[in-house]
Amino acid sequence: LASVAVLQDQKPAAAVMTDAPMTVRVSAQFQDAVTDPHVGFQVRDTRGEVLYRAHTHGLGAVLGDASAGDVIEVDFSFAPDLMPGDYTLTVGIGAGGKAAGALAHSLLRHQDVVSFSVIRAAEDDFWDGVVNLRPQVMCRRLPEADPG
Repeated sequence: LASVAVLQDQKPAAAVMTDAPMTVRVSAQFQDAVTDPHVGFQVRDTRGEVLYRAHTHGLGAVLGDASAGDVIEVDFSFAPDLMPGDYTLTVGIGAGGKAAGALAHSLLRHQDVVSFSVIRAAEDDFWDGVVNLRPQVMCRRLPEADPG
């Protein structure tokens, strides 16, 4: 594994705002040839609970076989719709995509390799929980029921 970075607005960030997409960038240099490699990441909270986990195979991305010395860079970009607070990233490399998003082999895993904070943007709605579902709210007043 060469490096892991959290970016916002294409710049390294120790803290990200909830009003702009963030990117987890994973760079990997392969020591040996690997057939059908895949890169993944997970976001964990301060209690160590996994809030999200995915990898390139499960997301439908194909990296192609890697030769010894090859460097592959993968960007995972998403809205940081998490409760303001502190989080860590765990990253891994596997090989051999199988049915239902599974991988045949785990090659490398770096637990809690990067930490970052989420900060609520000033214009964000107030909510509580782990993830912001960003619901659409529609209110209406119903006519009074006829008592007879």
